[in-house]
Amino acid sequence: MNKKGNKTGGRAKGTKNKRTQEVIDILNELDCNPIEGLANVAKIAMEKQDYALAGNMYKELSQYLFPKRRAIEVSAEVNSTLSTDDLTDLQRKNLRSLL
Repeated sequence: MNKKGNKTGGRAKGTKNKRTQEVIDILNELDCNPIEGLANVAKIAMEKQDYALAGNMYKELSQYLFPKRRAIEVSAEVNSTLSTDDLTDLQRKNLRSLL
């Protein structure tokens, strides 16, 4: 870091680390495309009606097309001062049917 606290040197943004680049190089040497392989396995599994395997393959492939959904945390403030007097007749009737 320089005197102003800025990072200097190191790997340029977007450059793959050594291990990632090694894996890419090995796959290229073997003429192996993992995405194509997964798609082929999924197609064959569907033809053989192995839906569990096909589902797993398609699930793996889908992450390259669609973002994974995340759980959303919900928080709410509860107003405990509400009484049945504050409810309308219809709300009271609906509440009675639930209880």
